[in-house]
Amino acid sequence: MQVADRETVLGNFDNATFTHFGVTSSFFEWEGKYFVRTEGPDGDLHEYEVAYTFGVRPLQQYLVAFPGGRYQTLSLSWDARPAADGGQRWFDLHPDEKIAPDDELHWTAPIARRPDLSPRF
Repeated sequence: MQVADRETVLGNFDNATFTHFGVTSSFFEWEGKYFVRTEGPDGDLHEYEVAYTFGVRPLQQYLVAFPGGRYQTLSLSWDARPAADGGQRWFDLHPDEKIAPDDELHWTAPIARRPDLSPRF
């Protein structure tokens, strides 16, 4: 896990887009920071700043900061393999299904929605 910057981000944030089940997400860089515009918890598109990268190869995931000190991993990931091997592209971790914003598996859902998965401290 590393801070998202020019040295660590492998994904295409050069105004790239990716469409999955009718939701078109866009990835861009602005003033040295990385952003994704994608579906939020209300079903509308919102811009989220990428705070951290997670992993390197064969895929890299991106973490977004949410209120209360919580971080969520985007379900959109970067395939860091060479293009000749099918990489250098965005993909969704749930390729065959649309995860609705009110679903506990949506990328914005806090684990607190699932009492059976909540930490037991």
